[in-house]
Amino acid sequence: MESSKQWLKDNKILPKISFEKNEPRVVKLIDDKLETITSDGKEVHGMKYKVVEKGTPKTIFTSSVALISFLAEHSPGETVRILQKGYKDGNDFKTTYEVAGVKMGDEEIPIAKERGEEQNEEPRKVAPTVEGSEVSIDDLPF
Repeated sequence: MESSKQWLKDNKILPKISFEKNEPRVVKLIDDKLETITSDGKEVHGMKYKVVEKGTPKTIFTSSVALISFLAEHSPGETVRILQKGYKDGNDFKTTYEVAGVKMGDEEIPIAKERGEEQNEEPRKVAPTVEGSEVSIDDLPF
């Protein structure tokens, strides 16, 4: 699908990250901005994040207050691991996120949690997973 990739590149369209439950994504935060999209005929207000994943510039759009709150605690240039999780709340299925800062090297990183979930008393060890993610901000359309 090289033609598709080239078309996206020529039109300066960044790939979008979609989260899968229980599959963490490690990204370097570049920038954020308010964004409104139309989904199923309704306006959805949220944040659009410019990120780098495994050296590739991408975007994330979310209207999740929890995820926006967690990411607001980090600065551009920081690398974070985002994990989407689901749980049952009565008859409803809800989504929550865990966000942790990632540093290069085998350092201990505490995991931030949503709602009244137990906090990890013992920090997790996180191995470096982002390589070659130094990208000029000018190279990333937003």
